[in-house]
Amino acid sequence: MALLRALQQSLEPAVVVDVFARRLHEHYGVEGVAFDHPEHGCNWGTASRPAFATRLQLDDTALGRLALYRQRAFDARERSELDVLAELLAQPLHNAVRHASLQKQAFEDGLTRLLNRQALDRMLPRELAAAERQGHELAVVMIDLDFLKPINDLWGHAAGDRALQTVAEAINAALRQSDLAFRVGGDEFLLLLPATGATGAATVVARIRQALARMAAQPDSVPHPGMQGDTLAFSAGIAVSAPGVTAEQLVQQADQAMYRAKRAGRNRDRTAAPPRVRHHATPDFTADRAAARLARR
Repeated sequence: MALLRALQQSLEPAVVVDVFARRLHEHYGVEGVAFDHPEHGCNWGTASRPAFATRLQLDDTALGRLALYRQRAFDARERSELDVLAELLAQPLHNAVRHASLQKQAFEDGLTRLLNRQALDRMLPRELAAAERQGHELAVVMIDLDFLKPINDLWGHAAGDRALQTVAEAINAALRQSDLAFRVGGDEFLLLLPATGATGAATVVARIRQALARMAAQPDSVPHPGMQGDTLAFSAGIAVSAPGVTAEQLVQQADQAMYRAKRAGRNRDRTAAPPRVRHHATPDFTADRAAARLARR
């Protein structure tokens, strides 16, 4: 019962598996635990040879495969006990997986599978605060697809949707694991690039363009009446964090830079000018100090 109460303390699948694995490590010498799930797979410890594996199921719902790793095999008594413990894990893990799936749906754009505007509103202030604490820059990149309307008009909205999905795929191909990508409007995307300045952000934008060019060569690519043959074109604006600049101001700077790119001919990027930092003159307290000295005489 103590284990069940511990498993029910969290609604994060990784935490539930961690609590379960640590208890098995303490009592059975388990060296590694793996929970295989299409969306919420978790690993703990070291994977060697699977000494025990079972399919977790709650009523008629299949949860995934649980594997335990240990150098020596489990005996019959241990395997019987592990079957009972696996059944005990099923309900808390089912609750955690369901909660995680609902959270993912709430913060995921259904068409592109990128994060959505609601997720941006929560994550941008956090990322900006982290950058300030660590003394790093945070680059924001606003991307707007050029000529989406002609795609919809000429080939239909299904082709337009595929164009947006293609841009999302190119973005994912260009980003690091620490970067975040959002779809914030119909054909607008926003990137958060931690520990990245203007030059690094421009490099990311160039990688996205290269990825789109590679995708354009594929047989199922979206036909596009844009500026570079069949390659999807987009305009991008880059802004970099600075002391005193709020999250809203940072996004606004990137947005304005993106519109400058459009006015300059589209299919290019522009970087927002660094904000001006006002240097206040150091107050001169010489007269005050002299008056204080006179008063003490």
